[in-house]
Amino acid sequence: MRLRKISALVNVATAPTRFVLHCHRELGFFPNAKTYVVPWSPLSSPTKIESGFPQSPVRFLFIGQLRAH
Repeated sequence: MRLRKISALVNVATAPTRFVLHCHRELGFFPNAKTYVVPWSPLSSPTKIESGFPQSPVRFLFIGQLRAH
């Protein structure tokens, strides 16, 4: 699948739960990425993600659904 191939280029992948992250990894997505759980809840403490991005532009890809909370 083309999306799996493209996801191999991702450096960092986040998901709202460990379950969602696990499901994507089991399906072969984000094999080379550092992974982090970033909960949806605004009451949760922030997750620190390492800084020090390379000089190239930072690009974001959102795969999912936005919904009101």
